Amino acid sequence: MARYARSLKTIYREQASMDNAAFESVVEEVKQEFGLTALERRLLGEALVLLADTRTRALQLTTEFSRRQGRAAPDVHDFQLPAIIDLQRRFCGQQQPLIE
Repeated sequence: MARYARSLKTIYREQASMDNAAFESVVEEVKQEFGLTALERRLLGEALVLLADTRTRALQLTTEFSRRQGRAAPDVHDFQLPAIIDLQRRFCGQQQPLIE
């Protein structure tokens, strides 16, 4: 699993410099390399839901704290929520994000 996490970090670092087609091919390579079964995809999906829920709650708390302190509110990108939703779609085969 640590190897998987390292691969994902590498993918997201490289994503900024790749076009969408190149990024899709890298994602497909990772899928094939790890050969995720239906059970593993389901577990990954559940883990991503929990991560997204936790990050969403952290964003809400930080936004409220920032508002009370008169500071600028954080952005969803600060908590990597778009990346989590993207992972849900790509690795778990979800058409809709698993978070609300």
